[in-house]
Amino acid sequence: MPCPRKGRHPIGPDLTGAGKNGIRYFLENIIDPNAVVGADFQMTTVETKQGDMISGLVINETPAAVTIRTTAGETVVAKADLAQRNPSENSLMPEGLLESLTDREQLELLKFLTSN
Repeated sequence: MPCPRKGRHPIGPDLTGAGKNGIRYFLENIIDPNAVVGADFQMTTVETKQGDMISGLVINETPAAVTIRTTAGETVVAKADLAQRNPSENSLMPEGLLESLTDREQLELLKFLTSN
C-alpha cells in the first residue's frame, strides 16, 4: 500500500551554479525538454494491483519495494503490489513552457537562470 511522506520533495535538478553551462544549455532544455532526459530524471509510472497510478522519479529500489518521488511526496510501493511499471521517454518538464510567456518574461527568465 502506498505510504506518502511529508516534507520537501525536489523533483528536478538543482539549478544552483547551472549558469556556468551558458544560455544554450537552458534554451535546449526548455525548448525541447524531451530531447535528452537524464536517467536521474526519467519519469516512471506504476500501477498497483489496487488500481492506483503513481508517476514520478524512482529514487530507491530494493528487492522488496520501489520508492517513487512525485510532486506531492515520496511513495513506497511493495513490489508484490505492482501490476505494471512503465518508464517514460518524456521529461517531467512540460513542453511549450516559453509559449505562455511574453518576450520580456522569456528574457527575464533566461537572465535569472544564467545569473550566479
